[in-house]
Amino acid sequence: MLPDEQRARQRSHVRLSLGSLTIDRFETVGSEISTIAADRFHLGFVAQGKVDVRTRHGHVCMQPFRVGTTIPPGGPFTLGIGPRTLSYTVEFPTAELRHRAEGSKSVPVDHRAAAVDLRQGPGRACVRNIMGAFNELRTLDDEGLSRLAVVSFGEFLTNLVIAAAHANLRPGIPPAPRAISRITVQRARDYLEAHAHESITITGLATELGVSIRALQIGFQKNLHCSPMQLLLRCRLDLARARLLSPAPGDTVSSIALASGFVNLGKFAMRYRAAYGEVPSLTLGRTRSLP
Repeated sequence: MLPDEQRARQRSHVRLSLGSLTIDRFETVGSEISTIAADRFHLGFVAQGKVDVRTRHGHVCMQPFRVGTTIPPGGPFTLGIGPRTLSYTVEFPTAELRHRAEGSKSVPVDHRAAAVDLRQGPGRACVRNIMGAFNELRTLDDEGLSRLAVVSFGEFLTNLVIAAAHANLRPGIPPAPRAISRITVQRARDYLEAHAHESITITGLATELGVSIRALQIGFQKNLHCSPMQLLLRCRLDLARARLLSPAPGDTVSSIALASGFVNLGKFAMRYRAAYGEVPSLTLGRTRSLP
């Protein structure tokens, strides 16, 4: 993240979050910046222009689609940014590296700044997929569908970046989990429908079913073409609509929304209208006007 005092020197900055992984796209007019890296793993590369990266351990010159660099977490560094530079950075918690290192029998992770070859192998695939994910997610976000891809893209890019920057950790990258069975997906669906009004997390749902979060997500996409949380939203909306169509004495839109599992009333109204073509108050008012 660039210091606040340098933001006037940026022409644009867009950040996309994929769970714990973030992708930043910077377009700058050129400057020199000295700061301290966050305690996160950082890989940067440029699509045009150039950036000189200096740390206490060395110097790397990033060249478009040829050489990228990692930056040591928690350490000072300086960026010499050329004019009209377009750069991308990917960051995720250093715990991801430690996790891979624990699963690998190779040497420990070296956190010094290092050049990353982007011309071939994992480095080339890394650049292609980071830029592709960035563009696709912006399009999906404009359509309100970014949540469909966030988890899968985030996990995939994390593994790809590690493979490109730390070849010794490739053995620690876990294999892709298998999707859960159709029967388990139905069990999950039944559970969500029965408990939609309660506070449910995907971690809690996976624990309830005795499966991994990733396997649960893959199973839902394969069988229901949605994520568990998207199905939960649909169940809550259906529950709220049923209560709005058959209200008890004293029911209000707010009380029905809260009883259906919604905590943000503004988002509830927006999502209800998108699903049913009218605001919740109109549904409730029309129901009460019936003889």
